[in-house]
Amino acid sequence: MKKIFNVNLAILALFIAAGFAMTSCVMEPDGKNSGIFTSHNPFSIRITNHSSHNLVAFAGDVSNENLIGGVYKNTSNHGLPMNTKFFTPNPNYFRMVFITEDDYNAYKNNLGQVPGNRVITSMFVFWNGNAGENTKVYEIAATMGGDNKFTVYNPTNFNVEIRVNGPSGPTLGYVPKGMATTTLSCTDLELIAFPVFLYENTTREVVETIFPMVDGPVPPGGKIPARQSMNFENKSGVQSMNLSSLVTSLTERKAGASYLNVVNSTGVGDIAFIRNNVIQTTATGTRYFSDNREFRIDMLRSGDTYQESRSISGLSIETGGLVYPVKAVQDPNMVNFPIRSDMIYSIMVTGTSFADFKATIELRVENDPETEQPYLDAPIPMNFSVTGWGD
Repeated sequence: MKKIFNVNLAILALFIAAGFAMTSCVMEPDGKNSGIFTSHNPFSIRITNHSSHNLVAFAGDVSNENLIGGVYKNTSNHGLPMNTKFFTPNPNYFRMVFITEDDYNAYKNNLGQVPGNRVITSMFVFWNGNAGENTKVYEIAATMGGDNKFTVYNPTNFNVEIRVNGPSGPTLGYVPKGMATTTLSCTDLELIAFPVFLYENTTREVVETIFPMVDGPVPPGGKIPARQSMNFENKSGVQSMNLSSLVTSLTERKAGASYLNVVNSTGVGDIAFIRNNVIQTTATGTRYFSDNREFRIDMLRSGDTYQESRSISGLSIETGGLVYPVKAVQDPNMVNFPIRSDMIYSIMVTGTSFADFKATIELRVENDPETEQPYLDAPIPMNFSVTGWGD
């Protein structure tokens, strides 16, 4: 009996230790029960929450099956889990909505009953697929939530994010296309809102992020990102922003990105575009193609705008299990390729056999001094038609 008693004590100790380990792995350093608030690495995407609210994220709408994860207030670079339902091997994009931790706990047993007005903010999330670049950090504005409200009218064909501190700043809220009214809220008494349009270009198989530009003050003149200033001090009622009126006043728009148009002019079959040893996938899930495909290259943020240029490297083409590096026309030994914002660069892939297969990119934007004409396959500006935006 004594031996059995000793064994039982040992088993009991193991259960206690296991229970302690399970409890400790769901606790944050401050003692809070983390659960969905755990920061993951590897992650799907990262969130920086500048606000004063602990937030719980969902894909599309608030429901148990659409739960993604949580992020604590005043937290930077929080990694959300790699839920393959939403973060698939191929690119995906969706509206991510947030409720507060208090509302999550109140409705946890039946999240489908959360009232629509309890969604405190939302944003557009673009997942570049397992093979794509997912280094972007999505930022939630510190002024998100609060008693100061404004209504956004968006009868256009564009989903829109309202951002602060510039068109590449943190997101205050998301306004779906074709919506008569969407109400956003903020804590600031004064707010400068920057609308950013999001458009799925099915022809080019890319998702465009478009910064509306308007004429700036004179002097100095030039173009500035579109914005609207709102002052809630000593004012009652809900203020408004009409995106349809804004669209008609636009004089220019920018993408905050460049695009690589890979053209397959070979006779060897389908090709794939590789960046940094990983096959790239288009926004519609294409990896191998026989004609041409475009690949978006985001320009990193610099202040309240995107960089005018950046360098990329590790570009190559794969076909038949063979990999061919992309070479610059003006310098075949170039390793880092400088690209400019709002430009489309062509990667020309030619060859009738594996022996004479090659891929080249023309980077020069100035004209050929001998012909005074653009170089063959030179990058071209992304020309947007302002007319018809609201159609």
